Amino acid sequence: MADPDLKSIPTKTLKKVIREGKLSALISSDEGQIFFQSYLIKHPQFKKYWTFYNSVNEIVSNQDNQEHQLVAIKECFEKHIAIGADSEDRVDGCLSNRVIVENLSKAISENDSENIHTTFKGIQQSAFDYLNKEVFRLLIPQIDLEYSSRKKSYTSVYYFISTVFAIICLTLTCLWNGKNIIPCSPPTKEEQKINEIKFLSSRKPLQLAKQLEEKLPEEVKLLEKQVESEQMEAIYKLMQKHSAQFGDTTMDDMKNQMQLYGF
Repeated sequence: MADPDLKSIPTKTLKKVIREGKLSALISSDEGQIFFQSYLIKHPQFKKYWTFYNSVNEIVSNQDNQEHQLVAIKECFEKHIAIGADSEDRVDGCLSNRVIVENLSKAISENDSENIHTTFKGIQQSAFDYLNKEVFRLLIPQIDLEYSSRKKSYTSVYYFISTVFAIICLTLTCLWNGKNIIPCSPPTKEEQKINEIKFLSSRKPLQLAKQLEEKLPEEVKLLEKQVESEQMEAIYKLMQKHSAQFGDTTMDDMKNQMQLYGF
C-alpha cells in the first residue's frame, strides 16, 4: 500500500522542515502530525515507538491522581519495556541497555516517583530520537522534492503575474494619459514623482522613498492605490479564468503565496 500524500501538508510546514531538519518541525502542524501518523500505520515496525511516546505524554500530563498515574506507568512499562513484554510492542530500539529497564522496574516496585518520572521521560526521549533517526530521515528526500516542486510552481505563477502586471500598467498608463494606447502623452509632474519614488525604492533605503511619497498630493496617492487595486483584481480574474492551470484560489491565497516566497 502506498505511503500517504505529502500534498496535505502546508507549504509553511514543509519550509520549516527543510530549514530545521527535525521531526519536531513536521509534527508542529496538525496536518504534519496526521501525515506522520498515517505513514507509521503503513510501517507498523515503527508505530509502536510513536504509541509509546504519546502514552508517556498522556501519563505525565495526568498529575491530579498519583495512584492512577502509577497504575498507568506500570501498564505502559509492562507493555513496551519489561523483559517479558510482547516483542511486537517492545521498544528495544530506544533502550541502550538492560540496566535502564532494571532501574525503572525497581523504581516502580518501590513507588519511587522521582526516579520513575526521570527514567520514564528519558526512555520517551530516546523513542522520539529513534523515530527521528530511523523514520524521519527517510522522509526528508520526499519532503525536499515536494517543497521544490511547489516553489517552482509558485515561481511560475509569480513570473506570470509580473508579466500581466507590466502589460496592465503600460495599458492603463497610456489610456489615462491620452485615452489612446498610441501615442502616449508625456507624464505629468505627479506621475514623474511617482516614477521617481519607484526608482528610489529599488535602489535606496525604503525610508527615503517613504519621505518622498509623503510629499505627494493626497489625490495622487488615492489614484495610485486605486491603480494597484485594479491591477490585483485584473490578475485575480485572469487566474480564475485559467483555473485549470493554477487551480482554485482566492485573492488572499495569491497574496500569501507571493509573500511566503518573498515576492
